[in-house]
Amino acid sequence: VQIACAGKGADVRDVILQQQSYEASHHQADGARKKPPELEAIYRVCNPGPKGTVILVDDVLTTGAHFVAARNVILAQHPATRVIGFFIARRVPVDAADDFDVL
Repeated sequence: VQIACAGKGADVRDVILQQQSYEASHHQADGARKKPPELEAIYRVCNPGPKGTVILVDDVLTTGAHFVAARNVILAQHPATRVIGFFIARRVPVDAADDFDVL
C-alpha cells in the first residue's frame, strides 16, 4: 500500500486499533464468528483521526463483519469521512494449470 500511494499525497497508516485479542475468525465455526457489534466494542480509532476518504485494506473478505465494524467505528466518530473497502483475495491452486481451460 505504501508503494501504491507513493507521491500521491496519501496518509498511509493504521486507522483502527483492536484493543483485545480473540480467536481468529477462520478458526471458529460459522455461527461463532464475531458479529459487527461485538467487533465494534473492541475497535477504536487511532489519533489523529481520519480526514476525507479512508480506504480500508484487508487480505480477504468472507462475511464482511470486520469491514462493517471498522467502518461503523470510524463513522461514529468522524461522520463526514468516506470509507471504502479494498479486499485482496488470495488463492494458491494446487496446480497452476488448473486455472486455465484446455485448448
